[in-house]
Amino acid sequence: MPTPWTPQDDEQVQRLYASGASLRGIATAMGRSLSTVQRAANRLSLTFDRAQTRAATAAKTADNRARRAELEQLLLENALHLAQRVRQPMAYVDHGGADFHRVDWELDEPTPADQAKLMQAAGAGVERAMKIAEFDGNGGEAEGKSLITGLVDALRERVQP
Repeated sequence: MPTPWTPQDDEQVQRLYASGASLRGIATAMGRSLSTVQRAANRLSLTFDRAQTRAATAAKTADNRARRAELEQLLLENALHLAQRVRQPMAYVDHGGADFHRVDWELDEPTPADQAKLMQAAGAGVERAMKIAEFDGNGGEAEGKSLITGLVDALRERVQP
């Protein structure tokens, strides 16, 4: 059961606020949930400067965009490598028999089935890279809205009898 809020808790919130602590910092220092401290801060007419949060969010967004760009490049490099292997010599190994007899051989290029698998894998890498590029091209807003809309619709379906 949660500990009841006391006037001493109000005083502690005000002291921490006056010292420049963030809302999250106050909640952590007091061992209370963020929402509980937010309600107390609202009741005490305390406001928090969101500029630092906005700056941190912008920095995290930029970092994530850079990571996606790096991943996009890696996917394209791997796709190119796989596509190039379609026309390169391919080594094969077979194991079999009661004596576990190993047979090694090389073909001038992969079998048609292996060529198809290589091209499938290369195509998948290109598709993923294109999705990343598309996401970053529009800021991901459309995908985010679509995801949220889908979640809301799914929740409505579950809630309605």
